[in-house]
Amino acid sequence: MFTEVEHLLKKAAIVLTISFLVLIPAGVFPGAAHGQKWQGTDKVIEELASKMGGAKARPPLLNTDQGDLLLFLFAVGGFAAGVIVGVNWDRLFRRKEGSCESADVPDQGLAKPGQQA
Repeated sequence: MFTEVEHLLKKAAIVLTISFLVLIPAGVFPGAAHGQKWQGTDKVIEELASKMGGAKARPPLLNTDQGDLLLFLFAVGGFAAGVIVGVNWDRLFRRKEGSCESADVPDQGLAKPGQQA
């Protein structure tokens, strides 16, 4: 029985791989054949929304294309996320006393929360 399931999984993997290898170029080719370039979804959606709403283009409030502003914003976000996870580390990853996982872990002589070593 196990070999049948394994055989079916291998067949499914082969079929999916061939499907992706055939369908992805088939989707790309029609646009490339007519000389069209890929446009970002943001640009297409924003242009459509501005035409429907009658708004004109204006510069962004925070222009992240200049300098390292985007890098700085990601660094600040990463720092904030690290602080939040660090403060809540014990709550996020502490094992509960009654769980079956805690019984499988050997005691390493570490103090439990609320006890002195």
